[in-house]
Amino acid sequence: MLVGAGCVGKTEFHPDTPSGGGGEPGEGTAVVSVRYLKTAYTGYPTPVTKDWEVQGVVTANDRYGSFPNALVVQDGTGGIEIKVSGDELMLAFPIGQRVSVRCQGLVLGGYGGWVSLGTASANPVYQNGFIPQDEIPVRLRKREGIEAMRPDTLRIAELEAVHVGCFIAFENVQFVDGELGSAWCDSDADSDRHLVDERGDTLLVRTSRYARFATRPLPAGSGYLEGILGWFNKSYQLRVIDARNAVMDSPRFIPCMDSDGND
Repeated sequence: MLVGAGCVGKTEFHPDTPSGGGGEPGEGTAVVSVRYLKTAYTGYPTPVTKDWEVQGVVTANDRYGSFPNALVVQDGTGGIEIKVSGDELMLAFPIGQRVSVRCQGLVLGGYGGWVSLGTASANPVYQNGFIPQDEIPVRLRKREGIEAMRPDTLRIAELEAVHVGCFIAFENVQFVDGELGSAWCDSDADSDRHLVDERGDTLLVRTSRYARFATRPLPAGSGYLEGILGWFNKSYQLRVIDARNAVMDSPRFIPCMDSDGND
């Protein structure tokens, strides 16, 4: 597991109101929450015109291949993917690194409802692109300290929009019977697998074909799983960072037939 895995304390969400300057020209930089930033997304490519800064902690990077050319940054209100060019981002921005992100001039974009922050895209298929390497020192600034990552532990039925982009965990879960013996991911495309809990609630688990653990078999038992909560086409999906996020060596269970926990 990653640092701090297994902790069950839930995050206290703080207010969304900007602090510091007003963000308007001449008013100074305004520190805004991730949730406040994401609410500025209009459904179309949305340039950030105000002098906004987000401060948070890196919860995922490109180290394990699950988030190529990306960082996920989380504060007390939510998480957001930052699209960044280049390899080995994990060397400069390890998991747990406190960072500040200068947002003015960047572009909020969506893909299937998943909101990210990047640059203007030259490809009309995508609403934003990747921050060039020569802009990284201007856009991303490391702040002092590495923070131990502690996911919020939830039940599948408790998932809400506020958790999208956040580092979360589940206990007493397993992959469905029909996928036993399968790998985390097919060899030719990013793939979905299905997690189920004791109440019978299910959740998609999405794995990149570039993930270092993509060809490993799914855990055959039940137990604990953590990752970044995604959203695509009106469905939640868990994006596991590394195979070590799964500790699923307990005996399998028979899920209840309905989500109320009734046999």
